[in-house]
Amino acid sequence: MSGEAWTTIESDPGVFTELIERLGVKGVQVEELYSLDADSLQAFEPIYGLIFLFKWQAEPVARPMYPEYEERGIFFAKQVINNACATQAILSILLNRPELDIGEELSQFRDFTAGFPADLRGEAIGNSETIREVHNSFTAPHALLPENPETDSEGEAFHFVAYTHRDGSIWELDGLQPGPVCLGEAGQDEWTQTAASAMKKRIAQHASHDIKFNLLAVTKCRRTALQDALTDNWVRCAALEEAAAGSSPAAQELAACRHEGARLSAALDAECSRRAAWSDENLRRRTDYVPAVFNLLTALAACGELKGLVAAAAAAGGGGASGNGESSDT
Repeated sequence: MSGEAWTTIESDPGVFTELIERLGVKGVQVEELYSLDADSLQAFEPIYGLIFLFKWQAEPVARPMYPEYEERGIFFAKQVINNACATQAILSILLNRPELDIGEELSQFRDFTAGFPADLRGEAIGNSETIREVHNSFTAPHALLPENPETDSEGEAFHFVAYTHRDGSIWELDGLQPGPVCLGEAGQDEWTQTAASAMKKRIAQHASHDIKFNLLAVTKCRRTALQDALTDNWVRCAALEEAAAGSSPAAQELAACRHEGARLSAALDAECSRRAAWSDENLRRRTDYVPAVFNLLTALAACGELKGLVAAAAAAGGGGASGNGESSDT
């Protein structure tokens, strides 16, 4: 197994969307969910998979695994790499949705690992330079990482679990388990409700003492969906223009069509702006600001202004820093 470290990455739709694109996948993005009700899920259809991030705790009762999952074409990999659970959850969805264009790299990876046991598939993920480099690309090159990067500031470990639909069934894919869990049969149009019910049960287990969780949906690229809808709208408006001459109902329908076109165009512009903002945020995430800060502090010290600024900051913060300019926090 490769000795290269995997860094933690932020649970953020902009991060995961760019990660998916940099792996070569086309037409897919990630959205954050604030509710698991039917209307919220319907707003993001088609949904290819759901991701549940939660504070990990040992399961009091072993979850029932589905032993014949390979016979049904399910891709499942054990997590054997620290900090890889976010990317592994995404891969568990992408590699189990045959209708997606996952690109040459992931297609070759899926073919190469076909027939591998789950632990060797996990090793293969760890040994993939492409997957590791894309995963690590959202961290600054010289970032100062905590000694145990799998935990938060309170020493709590967090974990990602994926849910998806394949071969007529809903699957829970958790790399810390020995195999996938089959949550039952469902059609493509209703599987998300069953998966949502399973996530609600897991949330309820922690609701009394913990609210640290996050929900994400892997969906069709909104820019692509809006552009397709806008193209259809243009075609429909063009047909209505020919029929509108001398026809009041057709003229009214044309006005409604043009109004819908304006709405779609505004939504597409807003989505493009959101993508640009995601790109800017990701650029900041991978930028190493330490040299700039170091040089700034050096320059302030050289001109004799650093101690005064530190003292002023300490006074403004209620004495949060000592008089010698060193932080009192550990």
